[in-house]
Amino acid sequence: MTECVPRDHQRQWLRSPAWTAVFLSVVIATSCKPLSAQALVAAPSSFEVASIRSSHECTGFSMSPPGARLFSISNASMAFLIGMAYKAADDQIVKNPSWIESECYSISARAEGDGSLGSGQLRLLLQNLLAQRFRLALHREVQDFPGYALVVAKNGPKLEATKGVSATGSVGSDRLRARNISMGSLASMLRRPAGAHVIDKTGVTGNYDIDLSFAPDAPSSPTDSTLPSIFTALQGQLGLKLMPEKVPVEMLVIDHVEKAPTEN
Repeated sequence: MTECVPRDHQRQWLRSPAWTAVFLSVVIATSCKPLSAQALVAAPSSFEVASIRSSHECTGFSMSPPGARLFSISNASMAFLIGMAYKAADDQIVKNPSWIESECYSISARAEGDGSLGSGQLRLLLQNLLAQRFRLALHREVQDFPGYALVVAKNGPKLEATKGVSATGSVGSDRLRARNISMGSLASMLRRPAGAHVIDKTGVTGNYDIDLSFAPDAPSSPTDSTLPSIFTALQGQLGLKLMPEKVPVEMLVIDHVEKAPTEN
């Protein structure tokens, strides 16, 4: 099991470097037509067996390590489970009904077959589980929010062409490191340090190796760091710029979900 984390830290986990890296290859597909959770699953698959219980105390959070076919998660809110199942950040889920943030659940399930369980496979299993046991139905909807457009700065980009290694990326409190990524992927990674959604409007094609250092936390927060803000760092180190702009964000809108799961 992973280290226990208080329930109110689940939102921070969704913004962690590990979770941020998940978005490197996201391609936004939009639809405003209500769909059941099953309809959003390309190849429906179910856990061989699954036990779900309500966690009324909601005092901690833990989860089995990645790849385990014996999947378990404790004291996870419904919002967290939906975000995990549909690869959506906390602020991409419309919190209606409001109880999806306060009601927690513990799940113990086993996937049939042998070998490691891929992240994509786990998401499909969770999508189907939420549909079957909580009658979850949702749809995707694009909404405009204040954010930033990533553009080329006045003196042009200062980008290092990739050396061809596998695409990887991570975002820490004061650094962003990535290899073999596009400007679209960089824009996705900048979401955490910029504190808002970022879209790519650089017009720059190709993949690059990125090394970026900046002051920790939000740019407006007091800091003793000698590093520049994320905005200054982008211009000085990469020749890029963040411009305030309304950006389209794909949201998950819940059409129906039941608080009590069906019996095990």
